[in-house]
Order: sequence, then C-alpha cells, then structure tokens
Amino acid sequence: MGVTVAVTRVACNTSTGTQDITTTDLGGLTPKAALFVVTKATSDGSAATHAVLGMGATDGTNQWAIGNMARDAQSSTQCARRAMTDECVMIMVDTGPSVDGEAAFSSWITNGVRIDWGDAPAAAYLLTVVFFAGTDLSVDVGTFTFASTVNTDTDVTSVGFEADAVLFASHANPINDTGYTSFFASFGIALNSSPVRQYSAAITDRHAQATTNINGLTSDDYAISILYNGSNYLAGEIGSFDASGFSCTTRVNNGGGEQIGYLALSFGGAVDFEAGVVATPTSTGNQSITDPGFTPQAVLLGLSRCATLDTVETDQLDAGVFGISVFDEDDEYCNSTQSEAGVGTSDTQSLSDDSVVNLPEGDGTAGHVASFVSFDANGWTWNFSTTDTGSARQWWYFAVEEEAAAGGLSIPVAMRCYRNRRV
Repeated sequence: MGVTVAVTRVACNTSTGTQDITTTDLGGLTPKAALFVVTKATSDGSAATHAVLGMGATDGTNQWAIGNMARDAQSSTQCARRAMTDECVMIMVDTGPSVDGEAAFSSWITNGVRIDWGDAPAAAYLLTVVFFAGTDLSVDVGTFTFASTVNTDTDVTSVGFEADAVLFASHANPINDTGYTSFFASFGIALNSSPVRQYSAAITDRHAQATTNINGLTSDDYAISILYNGSNYLAGEIGSFDASGFSCTTRVNNGGGEQIGYLALSFGGAVDFEAGVVATPTSTGNQSITDPGFTPQAVLLGLSRCATLDTVETDQLDAGVFGISVFDEDDEYCNSTQSEAGVGTSDTQSLSDDSVVNLPEGDGTAGHVASFVSFDANGWTWNFSTTDTGSARQWWYFAVEEEAAAGGLSIPVAMRCYRNRRV
C-alpha cells in the first residue's frame, strides 16, 4: 500500500535492553516513522497516582522525547519537565525532573520498531505507538529553535520535502536539558492547505504554588501553544509550506531559545488527509463525524476540556485535563493526565484506556467516555456512554484516508480530488 498508518500499544519493558513493538496491521511493511505516547498508567481504565506524560517521535535517524510530571497530594505543587533528542520515549519520576525510564530508537523491523531501554522504568507502563509506513510516504523528524522576537519568521528547511501535515510538541524550553520546573505541554498540527489550518492543545501546571495554578487551551489559531499564569506564554503560527519544509511565525514569546519537536509527513498523493475541530455531544449515544469527507484509516485527537476555542481555561475541573487519543479500524487508545485547578493540595493522576476516549474531569470523576463504532464514507462514528451535558468540549483531530485493498475497486490517484492539495 502507498500509505499505511497503524496503532498499537504495549507494556514497557522493566529491564534495560531492546524491546520489539509490532502490529500485524502494518501488513508486513517496515515503518518510516513512529509517534510515542505514554503515561504512568499500567492498567486499562485504572488511574495511576501522579500526572506523568511522555511524547516522542523518530524517523530512524532523528528522534526527540518530551516528559512532564505533576506530583499528587502536595501542599505546594511539585511539577517538572524535560526533553531530549537522543531518545524517543521518556517517562519522568513523580518527584522532579529526573527520568524513571527512557528508550532510544534502535532499528526498524518488519511490522514495527525496536527500541533500546537505557534506563528501565519502574513499572510496565502502557506505551501507545502510531506507525507511519508506505512506499508513497515521506517523513522527517527534527527540532527547530523558536524565534524570540514576535512576528519573526523561522524557516525550517531541514525537512527536505513539501509536507502535507506536521505534528508539533513542545515543553517551552531548549531541548537536551537537565530539567525545568512546572508542567508545560503543547501538542498540535499544521495542515498544508490554502490557507494553512492549524490546531493545538496545551496545558500548564505551575510549580511551587500553594493553590494549584493550572491553565488549559484548545486553539485553532496556533500549531504551537504554551500557557503561563492565565495567558499565552508562547504561540507559533505556521505560515507556509515549501519544497524544503515550512515557516513558523512567532506570535507570542515571553522567553527565548525554545526548541520545538516536529514530525513532518508527506503522503505522496496516495491518500487524502484532514484536520479540524470536533465538538463533543451533550447527550449520550452515537455521534457521526462527517467533516473529513472520506473514510479514514486512522485518526489522532488532541484532547482538553475547553468549551471555547482560543480561550485560556482556568476552571477547577476543566483547566488541568490534557490527552492524546489514536485509533484505527481495530485499535483505540486514549492517554491523558488530570490535575485539579484551584485547590490547596494537588490532585493529579495518569490514565490510559483501550477506548477512543476516556477523559475524566480534573478531579478524576467521569467526564467523557466513548468507544469506536465505525469508519464511514465521510468520517467516523463513535458512541458516548458518558458525556458532559452542560456544554460541548472542543478537540482537534487529524485523519488520514484509507486505501483500497489490493485488487479492490479504487479511484486512480491522478483522478482523485484532494481539497487539501495545492493547485
């Protein structure tokens, strides 16, 4: 197949050395890139104490990993973050900027990847992996330095091709550090469309606060968003794509020297792609999402409990919720952390579940729970067994079109109409 996106999840090894992660959904292909998401959860749907989140990516040559933590039951908040470019999986301890477990890319293998645990995690945490493969696929993983001057463009030319979509992650500081205080996380996407469309989800949990100071955001203005003390601390707008890569314009910056991790993807005209915002239902039951306009093979979601786009959330049960969900035809995994805002003793947790969505409120009580129903002609259907009846929440999504099975009826690539293609 020209492009294949597949999702799987494994328990992390608890000893050093290599671990093979594979899925038969790749159909014998060798991946070209992988995205990793991990929390401190070890059992499906069972919350683990402390909010610990790791994000990472590799293309086999380059890699990066970002880690965050917010300790539970502290009268003065204890939060930290760090990032590295010599590993693709990072799990932080729950007491500071040190590492509980870290793994580096070792090699691509048939149907998967081999990673090497240089530091073995203390427990078999659940690790979600998204594979990107196919003869028509081009990928690049890397980092770039964010311009410190507002309204200044940074041209990222290291990609080496014109990407269809780029995923971004940041912890708001230079990478390859020894760690910083506070929980800063941003996960977003930019779509090579006309005009460029971009989305991000972000969370900040400030360190050393007697009353938890937490902010959340879902944005359709910026692919890169970092929050601090109730407002944007850093915001990056992707302005254009070209044959070498993309440009990022600094729209907000109150620091300097920040580095951003990215995963760039080109599908070579083999499949369509789409990104947008999903508004959650306010009653239980099935909900059909038709915005993609095609049948997906995989969908990725950036999750928060924000009800209004581009408005920093400070509510006690909404601000401290952050999640990443991925699903394909037969696999669905949701990873999230919860931190209760505005309380005197920190209340934090990590969660992983084999459902499209399991996103509790900030205090850990049930928020949104949804299971996969089907991929449809124009999108997908999911079923909400639990939802918020008060207001819809805004989540960003990224969908990649399926391909016809070998020998099946398909429309020739040259005849397809791609609404995201440049003309």
